[in-house]
Amino acid sequence: MDKSNKSPKYLPYDRRIIRWIVLGLVVWGGLLAVGAYGFSQNGWQISRAVVVGSCMLGFLCFWIALLKKRQED
Repeated sequence: MDKSNKSPKYLPYDRRIIRWIVLGLVVWGGLLAVGAYGFSQNGWQISRAVVVGSCMLGFLCFWIALLKKRQED
């Protein structure tokens, strides 16, 4: 296999960009969870916030695992 087809390794600024993106997603997920918690029609329900937060956490864990796998290759 030709080595030129491999994806390039991360550059130092790539990690900073990814950290900012992850931080932005965490803030966005937090705002969505607060909105789901506070603005539900049946009053304040923590279960809605837990569902939204769990989905965001699951997405971030999956995405970070894929990035780590890509970095190892």
